[in-house]
Amino acid sequence: MRLWVAYGLIALMLAAAAAGIAYIRHNHPDRKYLRQREREDQKSRNRLEANNTPE
Repeated sequence: MRLWVAYGLIALMLAAAAAGIAYIRHNHPDRKYLRQREREDQKSRNRLEANNTPE
């Protein structure tokens, strides 16, 4: 029984480590900057498109 608890705890720790690594990689400053820049570019394209639509 104790062996199953130990294996369960190990599995939970490995899952937490994987989730932590994924979170850190997802929020890396370079990626964060690129996502922000993409949002700004999309806003700019939307404004340009709205100004160029025929009425």
